[in-house]
Amino acid sequence: LHWTRAADNGILAVRLSDPLAMSLILYSRSDCGLCDKAEALLAEAGFGSAYEKVDIDTDPQLQERYQNQIPVLLNDQTGEKLAWPFTASQARSLIDD
Repeated sequence: LHWTRAADNGILAVRLSDPLAMSLILYSRSDCGLCDKAEALLAEAGFGSAYEKVDIDTDPQLQERYQNQIPVLLNDQTGEKLAWPFTASQARSLIDD
């Protein structure tokens, strides 16, 4: 995983050396304003498509597990997770080597 700073806007961008080396999942649900904010934060931080968005309402087990604790960002390989509110820096810490 490599972080680079774009010269024109100073935003950090993520470049995955091996896209399969990590697996971030954003657990959310439709019509969730906080979930929208979490997605916007990830987009602004340069995560792009470096995570999978999963709607917990499509799976009863996920509904039971997360209920009203969403959005949650999970590193599926390590089991580490962040509940909202989280920062871009905290999200990066889930995938830093």
